[in-house]
Amino acid sequence: LTAKVWVKKSQTWQQELRSELQDQLQDLRIQQLPLAPEEKAVIDEKPEIAFSIEESEEASIDDANDGSASMLLVIIMVGVFTGFGLMMMSITAEKQQRVTEQLLTIVTPTQWMDGKIIGITLHSLKSMLFIG
Repeated sequence: LTAKVWVKKSQTWQQELRSELQDQLQDLRIQQLPLAPEEKAVIDEKPEIAFSIEESEEASIDDANDGSASMLLVIIMVGVFTGFGLMMMSITAEKQQRVTEQLLTIVTPTQWMDGKIIGITLHSLKSMLFIG
């Protein structure tokens, strides 16, 4: 008697299964034979179990489903984060426009440009120091 088990991929539990199946098949052999000295040699011999890795359509479908789910999740996340980014950008632009209008009534254009240049320069230096 021999047995063949179809599996999707090689796993460590298959060795334990092989041993159990061999014991059961050996018991079946013992039950089928009238015990004679020649037959005892057959009883002591372990039957062979072969595992064949199954390349089926179901395995590829499962892999495709996993890939599709991951891709859909990434697409949804990109959409959500992009939407929130655009919403925050529009709110910030509106507030910046109102602040700019109020500042222009208080500050002269020269002071405004000098402040922008100094602020951007200091921000760039801070970024360079932080990265360095």
